[in-house]
Amino acid sequence: MLALSPITIFQQTQKELAAEHQAAVRTSALAVRLSFALAEMAGRQQVTTENLLGARMFVNIFLNLAEKPEVPKPAAPDKSLGSAIKKPKPESAK
Repeated sequence: MLALSPITIFQQTQKELAAEHQAAVRTSALAVRLSFALAEMAGRQQVTTENLLGARMFVNIFLNLAEKPEVPKPAAPDKSLGSAIKKPKPESAK
């Protein structure tokens, strides 16, 4: 399946920049700056819930821009509840 994914394109075409970004977002200084910026935004009178949700979405995308996407884990196989489980026979019964 083909899909337009700016994150994938960024990672494939801007490898050096992606590596720099990955190192930069792992610093505590960036987390502090983002936290204060979000707190300032939340304290403004004209801010809406949608504004804050959009800001959080942007921060999440920005922080994970250089990360490989998580591959979803396969679902566990279906097993009906209460199905009988065969227990091994004791050694002496053989």
